[in-house]
Amino acid sequence: MRLRRSEAALVVAAGAAVVAAVVAVAGSTRWAVAVASLALALGLLGLARVGQLVLRELSALGAQQQRTTRTVRRLDEARKRTGPLIRRASRSSGRAARDAAALGKRLTAVEESLLHETRELRVVAGQNLARVDDVLRGARVDSHRFRTSLDTLPSDTLRLMRTTERLMPGTADFPGLGDWAITTSSLLAMLSDVATRTGPVTVVECGSGTSTLFLGLALQQRGDGSRVVALESDAAFAEETRGHLARAGVAEIATVVHAPLVEREHTPGDHRLWFDTSGLPDLDGIDLLFVDGPVGGSTHEARYPAYPFFADLLRDGATVVLDDTDRPDERSIVEKWASAEHAGRQATVHRRNVRSTMLRVRVVDEAGSADD
Repeated sequence: MRLRRSEAALVVAAGAAVVAAVVAVAGSTRWAVAVASLALALGLLGLARVGQLVLRELSALGAQQQRTTRTVRRLDEARKRTGPLIRRASRSSGRAARDAAALGKRLTAVEESLLHETRELRVVAGQNLARVDDVLRGARVDSHRFRTSLDTLPSDTLRLMRTTERLMPGTADFPGLGDWAITTSSLLAMLSDVATRTGPVTVVECGSGTSTLFLGLALQQRGDGSRVVALESDAAFAEETRGHLARAGVAEIATVVHAPLVEREHTPGDHRLWFDTSGLPDLDGIDLLFVDGPVGGSTHEARYPAYPFFADLLRDGATVVLDDTDRPDERSIVEKWASAEHAGRQATVHRRNVRSTMLRVRVVDEAGSADD
């Protein structure tokens, strides 16, 4: 509003100047000078007022600039104070981000470990369940065989008594049956097997004991040069069996060879503990192979090498008897013997007794079939 009044004064002064000029042209010099003086005074007054207003505005601008400067200074000070805080907050944020990333990695590793352990536990649980199933199946088989054994026990005992009276008249002693020794049903089955054969019979045993004595007595009655050769890893037990054979009078027919267990390579890379056969006499053929050693558990499938080792000596129609086939290792051995040829021989399961399995051996011809 003040600026507008000054502008009005200047406009009035300009108007007075115009009037003065008109008066001068009209020939009235005195009035022209008066009017011009008035215009000049009004103009100066307007200019003075404008100057005051300009100075006042400049003063206000200066004060505003000072305030702005103080505000900028305070902002700079605040920025200086907050700068370290911001940097610390940034560093803390970076550390927090790194810690969060590390924690995430650890959680991922823990999760992967838990997943891996869960998979392993599932595998182990599956294996345990499979083993439990095997044990249950074995228990059912054992139960069936036990019931069968009980059913046949009276007749087997009677047959054994008659066989004993025939082979061992009088009061001659003999080792017991069952437990670690051969069972009655297995012994009777082998005695029946050799009784049906014609000509001299050769029996080889892996292990010695009751079966060696009874087979020696049975072969002695044949009087045709039949013999029994038993490999025994235990020197004391070998001597004990020799004593039984001598007292029964069959030491010349039944021979016990001390054959300690030694590590042997049966196939490339397959090293097992088995009999040292360096003391085994020469054999021209085998009709019955009874495998009751080495002692089960001495090594994995400890009795497996017997059939492959003696295969080339087994005659066509020979019998292989594996004892203790109620155990997993021996059951596995029977399956392996029957699933592959050895030295041109093929074995098939012929009979299962209470605790043993009998296999019949056939010589395979060049066409790949077993001879009848």
